[in-house]
Amino acid sequence: YRERFVSALLAEIEAYGRVPATRRQRAGAVYFGGGTPSMLTPGQVERIMNALAKHIPFNADAEVTFEGMPNHMRDLDYLRGLRAAGVNRISYGIQSMQPELRKQLGRIDTVADVYACAENVYKSGIPELNVELLFGIPGMTPELMRDDIEQCIQLNTTTIDLIYYAATPGTQYYDLIRSGARPPQIAGDDLLQLRLNSVAQLEAAGFRHTSGEVFDRRERIERFHEIHFGGSDGMDELIGLGP
Repeated sequence: YRERFVSALLAEIEAYGRVPATRRQRAGAVYFGGGTPSMLTPGQVERIMNALAKHIPFNADAEVTFEGMPNHMRDLDYLRGLRAAGVNRISYGIQSMQPELRKQLGRIDTVADVYACAENVYKSGIPELNVELLFGIPGMTPELMRDDIEQCIQLNTTTIDLIYYAATPGTQYYDLIRSGARPPQIAGDDLLQLRLNSVAQLEAAGFRHTSGEVFDRRERIERFHEIHFGGSDGMDELIGLGP
């Protein structure tokens, strides 16, 4: 199944490469995101990167981000394989460091996976790490949110994404909330206070609030988000590949 996916993606990359506008300028960032890219092998990632280099050229210093699950990527050899394929930035969702809240969200990776992955990212030679945290999870308290952020800071991450949690209609978790089996979503002044507390905590730790949900330890915003918002002149473009 995965090999069929990769073959289809390679064919799509080749097709885009025939469009003259695609080759008009070199790309400044490549982002493997959405779903779970870490189900791919390093060899498959390398083939995708080679196809991009051939058909959709990118800069030698391009930011190449790879998303995945910590339990997949905690393996040092796997991360080294990604580094060899050209990946220079890892991103993964933590959602929360609280075991009970993680269980509520159906996370199959563990807090130990989160820590092991962060440690091995830097051991592998990959220089940048991004993690995603959710605020507003049903049952979240200001104390738990503060602890989540503190633990993420201890991971020595380059960037942290702070994302509002929204239970989606049609999901099992949404139905549990509607039935009263789970606490209601946090809203109103309580949600605002969680947000304000979190922003203040991250800024006090040296993170710059570079966009609505992105907090960055560096002087510059990460390249992918800069492009996503149009770049410095508002004219940067994205090509979306895959499903």
